[in-house]
Amino acid sequence: MKRSGQKALLALAALWPAMGHASSEEAWEALRDRLISECQLMGEAAAPKAAVTVTPNEIGSEGFAVALVTTRGEGAGDLPELAVCLMDKRSGAVELSAAFFDLPDLSPTAPD
Repeated sequence: MKRSGQKALLALAALWPAMGHASSEEAWEALRDRLISECQLMGEAAAPKAAVTVTPNEIGSEGFAVALVTTRGEGAGDLPELAVCLMDKRSGAVELSAAFFDLPDLSPTAPD
């Protein structure tokens, strides 16, 4: 085998484990469902009397699935609070950040 052929074979062999561990659609759905469930519980524990909304991003980063957790109090004048929920993809550990304050207005009519 020529040297260039050996290098190509070695490169393919090095990539083989990563190709074998590609996630299935079912695995992504299971991760998404768990992320939503865990972050919902953490949001409810942090703000027991608030309405909690979870916006998941199961792809997130290499190591973490991420979700935005919005809580809104019972009163009509209560402003929503936003926190970030992180799930470690390897261990399954979940953390919820403190609420963000002074968020920018991202509405379409917000001035640039």
